Amino acid sequence: ESTVAGWRIFVPAPIYLCLSPPAIVMTLVGGRKLEACLDNEHEMTPEAMASAARALVAAMQRYWSTNLQPHGDLNLNNILCDPAKRHLSFVDPGESEICARLGDTLGSLSPASLDLGYMLYATVAAVKRNIGRLDAASRKRGFVEMVVRVFLDGLGPLEAKRRSLDEIEFCAKVYLSDLELSWSLRG
Repeated sequence: ESTVAGWRIFVPAPIYLCLSPPAIVMTLVGGRKLEACLDNEHEMTPEAMASAARALVAAMQRYWSTNLQPHGDLNLNNILCDPAKRHLSFVDPGESEICARLGDTLGSLSPASLDLGYMLYATVAAVKRNIGRLDAASRKRGFVEMVVRVFLDGLGPLEAKRRSLDEIEFCAKVYLSDLELSWSLRG
C-alpha cells in the first residue's frame, strides 16, 4: 500500500495457491470497477478523474520499472476504485487472452506501451456495453486518453514521447485488428 497523487494504492497479495484446479487466492481489496465509477459523472468528477489518472500512471510506472513486464490485462475493469476514500486497487495481473495470442506480433515493446495500448483497445472494444450511454462512454475514453497523456508528459525529450506514442498506437491497432466484429444487433 502506498499513496500517490492523493490516492491510496492497493495491490492484493497471494495467500493460497491451489494446484488442482489451478487457482490463486488473494487478499481482499476494496472498491468497485473503475469502469462502473466512470459511469456516474457525480461519482468521478473531472478533478477526481485527473488525480486518479496521475495516481494510476505513477503506480504503474513503479510496477513497470520494478517488474520489467506489463500488467498484461490493464483495463478499467481490473482497477477497483473508491472515489470517496480515494483508493485504487490493481487486480488480475497476467496476460489476457488477446495479449497471449498477439505477443509475437508485438515483439519487444516496452511494458508501458503494451499496457497502455491494451487499455485503449479494451476501452474502445467495450462499445457494446456503452450503447445508449454516450456520456459514460465519453468519460471512459477521456479517462484513458488522460492516462496516456499523463504518461507521455512524464517522459523526457520529445523524441521519447513520440516513440512511446507510436508504440502505444501500434499496440492498440494490433489488438483492434484482431477484434472480430459482429454485424448483428444481438452480437
